[in-house]
Amino acid sequence: MAGWRQIEAETGMEPYVEAGNLNVSDGAADAHLDTLATNAREGGATIRWLDTGDLRREFPQFRRGRWALLVRGLPHRRVPPPPALAGAARARRTTRQ
Repeated sequence: MAGWRQIEAETGMEPYVEAGNLNVSDGAADAHLDTLATNAREGGATIRWLDTGDLRREFPQFRRGRWALLVRGLPHRRVPPPPALAGAARARRTTRQ
């Protein structure tokens, strides 16, 4: 994360956006959601279970869902750096070699 924050400070851009991950079950994937929750907790994420009512209120587009798992805070929620930043990083690595 420190690297992403450094890029933000140097460029004034925000290439890292933590949006979270919503996993929705229609009832058939409940065991899978349990596994995802365990893995997310072990990875240091914050999880939140949503029942049918929560899901309808907060994410009405998922009408068929019965349960959902909202995961936030895992470090893989990264947006790739813009091409100009990626090119600059490659150039720095090449220069150092």
